[in-house]
Amino acid sequence: VPVRVSGGIYDLRHPRIRMAVRGSGDLARLRAAFTAARRLPVNGPLAFTVLVAGDATQPMTWVDLKSPRVVYASTPVDRVKALVGFDGKEADIVSFEGAYRGAVLGVRGRASLHKTPGAVDVMLALRAPPDSVPYAGDLLPNLPLRAFATATSDDPTAIGARGVLWGSNFTQRADALFDVDQRGVGSVGPLRIGGSRGTLYARVALDRPHNLALGLVRARGLAIPKARAVADADFFGGRTAHGIGADGTARVASAWGDATAAGAIGLQNGTLEGAVTGTASDAASFGAVIAGTPSSPRVSGTVAVAGGRYRDFDVSGTAGVAYADGTLRVHDAALMLGPAFVGVSGAVRGLSIGGALRPQYDLSAQVRTSDAGTLLAVVQPRTAGLVAGSVDADVRISGQAATPAVNGTFDAPEGSVNGLAFRDLKGNVRGNTGAIAVTGASVLVGTTALGFDANVAGKTTRVAVSGPQTDLADFNDFFDTGDTLSGVGAMQLQATLQGEQVTATSGTAEFARARYRRLDLGTVAAQWQNKGDVVNASVQSGGKSGNIGVTGTVATSSRTVNLNGTASGLDLAMWLPMLDIPAPVTGKLDARAHIAGRYPDLAMNVHAAVFNGTLARLPVERFEITASADHGRGTISSAVLSVPSLTTQVSGAFGLRASDPLALVAHTTSPDVGAFLVAATGKNFQVSGALDSTLRINGTRSDPRLSDTVTVQSARYQSLTIPR
Repeated sequence: VPVRVSGGIYDLRHPRIRMAVRGSGDLARLRAAFTAARRLPVNGPLAFTVLVAGDATQPMTWVDLKSPRVVYASTPVDRVKALVGFDGKEADIVSFEGAYRGAVLGVRGRASLHKTPGAVDVMLALRAPPDSVPYAGDLLPNLPLRAFATATSDDPTAIGARGVLWGSNFTQRADALFDVDQRGVGSVGPLRIGGSRGTLYARVALDRPHNLALGLVRARGLAIPKARAVADADFFGGRTAHGIGADGTARVASAWGDATAAGAIGLQNGTLEGAVTGTASDAASFGAVIAGTPSSPRVSGTVAVAGGRYRDFDVSGTAGVAYADGTLRVHDAALMLGPAFVGVSGAVRGLSIGGALRPQYDLSAQVRTSDAGTLLAVVQPRTAGLVAGSVDADVRISGQAATPAVNGTFDAPEGSVNGLAFRDLKGNVRGNTGAIAVTGASVLVGTTALGFDANVAGKTTRVAVSGPQTDLADFNDFFDTGDTLSGVGAMQLQATLQGEQVTATSGTAEFARARYRRLDLGTVAAQWQNKGDVVNASVQSGGKSGNIGVTGTVATSSRTVNLNGTASGLDLAMWLPMLDIPAPVTGKLDARAHIAGRYPDLAMNVHAAVFNGTLARLPVERFEITASADHGRGTISSAVLSVPSLTTQVSGAFGLRASDPLALVAHTTSPDVGAFLVAATGKNFQVSGALDSTLRINGTRSDPRLSDTVTVQSARYQSLTIPR
């Protein structure tokens, strides 16, 4: 540390000295110059000036210190300023000032190094803005404090102190006195706190020559903000030459109800002995005995609950606890929570007194319930009514408090979901704070045995289900319509979800005699697998209602498709009602189609024809359509519908967007309108004539415009004839 020295010695007959030393550096280095300070955990920049002046045999020394911040261990003291004078017998503190968390301490006075009347006479002043005093913010929020004290003594090794502390704001006030002489006789207090947050009174009497100390604390309606509670308490304690003892009572009112406790504890010859009892919410009671030593206490006790309530559940149970050597042990814990029974045993280690708390769990828990739906209603009230059944679980909880782990098994002998009954649901469960997994799980639904695994980590969910011998009819009770499904076969699937979006999936399904409602699908075979966000799929079905095949890809993120489809012998009388299309149409449909892109920017090619069909009373002699589209703009190359005595042909352009223009032409001809009406209605209106109609559809889908040119030749009604 660099220093600058100036000055010298003069008047050698009567030597006098005047010398100044100036420097600056970090206290972490400066402390090495003093043997007693080398190991002090102090650092921070310090500027210093030392002036030695006066008679060389007994000079006066002045020390001036300044630092913006000094850190002792982890405690910072800001704006440190000091000026001290020393003549070899007495130190005069002209000024000392420092700030901690905004609280400013000032010191002035003098202190002699030898016993003499008035050897020590020092005054201290404290100005603390609101919430700047450690641990006082919770008890005295937004309360500024001021304090004055004097330290006096005839012996610098035994100093007495007296002083006063006070503060107030709109809701609270606090004041305190203390007066302890140099023998250690006096009192600290009374301390009084009053206001809208309750009252506190405390006082301690000291008699050091006789090794005595007595104290008491009384609180009434005292608010405890962090616990959102209000406390009434009385404590009394003391120390004698033989030991320390204390007893007291407390009552705490909170949102959980009222809790009361009473206890006494003593320390004699280094050994603790005491007990505490109490109640909570008029439903729980506890008791414990205390032994051991202050550095290694032992506590053992019991907790009992009878007639308690948690939400809509009755609560009762008992538990035994014991603490020793940093380990809390739980034994014979049994809790009835509504329809659930919970048993817990084991230990929590790493709870050493005076050391860092590093809880390490080693607990076993058993959960039994005959009404899973009632428990589910606590966390999922909307779906709880759909679930019924019993559940048993045995789990082990291990690991540290920050990363606990759960590992165990679960078993649901029977239950139902939305009316679908199941039995023998069982599996393994493991997890931690970041993920939970179910492995090796199985369940029986009717005669169908399903196996499944699941894993949830954050927003990512992975599921795998397999059913090598699946009867779809076993799942009909899940649907309100009853006989919705039938078919036997095998299926397996895997899926990964990110939130609610499927990001990966694969699987296969093969079923014979498959049916959906009244639709006979026959044999159904499907398989799918994704590559990135593209799902490759193939579905084939064939039965009495016809044959269908679809192959291609679907991109889940962009929602684009590239699909090829075929249909042969598709029975419209069965399919249209299942698709909620109430059209009076029957017949067998043959079709092929290719669709690519994202709606409405689709490209497609479609050809379809209906054979042996009917339209209401009319037999369909011919229906056939060929159409295509590119970027959402479509063209009907040919569409023909022929029924007895009437033929309609349609062609033109259209768009898939509501604003796309329409340019369609429908040309309808009939050699005999009367014959068409007889075939369509079964009635003879005595009308005849040849029809030729050209209907043009323009505008847009959202605003279509129609114009029609109709020509009737040789029109006749009964005996009236109109040539044209």
